[in-house]
Amino acid sequence: MAMTKAEKAAMDALYERAALSWPAPPPKPVDLDVAMEGSGKGRWRGWWMNPYSKRVGEGVVDGCLHARVPYTDEQLNSCYGGHSYVSLSQTRGGPWYATKADAMRALHYAVAAEYAKGLARIQRLIEDEA
Repeated sequence: MAMTKAEKAAMDALYERAALSWPAPPPKPVDLDVAMEGSGKGRWRGWWMNPYSKRVGEGVVDGCLHARVPYTDEQLNSCYGGHSYVSLSQTRGGPWYATKADAMRALHYAVAAEYAKGLARIQRLIEDEA
């Protein structure tokens, strides 16, 4: 069923008001040591979030390296043998989450906290002028 322009505008306004409410606390990041032990491969695939770029993505992490790209096991195995170019960073790149939904919830919370600080600063300026 198609919405009219007025209904769509009302729905958009409702989503914006809901986005302004404080989100639930984010899920806890995965403990990478436990996750890698459980994987049996020495590496673990998961989801990362970056509050500065406001992005979420899939990647892989091992004991001391991480890639923010979902490389296949074959690509990673040949990388360690020096046969292909795979871009790995020498950090764990955390926090990492088990699901994309968890990473997106954490991103929502981080961005809300960032904007809340800015709004509080503006509110103090308004109160100082009153």
